[in-house]
Amino acid sequence: MSLNWSDYFGIAEKLFELYPDEDLSVISYADLTKKVSELPDFDDKSTPSEAVLDAVLSCWTELMYGPETDETPSTQID
Repeated sequence: MSLNWSDYFGIAEKLFELYPDEDLSVISYADLTKKVSELPDFDDKSTPSEAVLDAVLSCWTELMYGPETDETPSTQID
């Protein structure tokens, strides 16, 4: 299966497999673009927008840390 920039979650899955310990809080757009471009199944020569890179990064973050929630942890004192 060939990946392109619109396959955010598929790209994120491959990145998670190859770079499970990557610190996503400091990854640059340039580094992310390079890592994606070097994936074996990636076949898209276009330049991604920041929105596309953010979408890939968001999916990768979700795989690494779990989904974001709007729930605030409850604090209960007994």
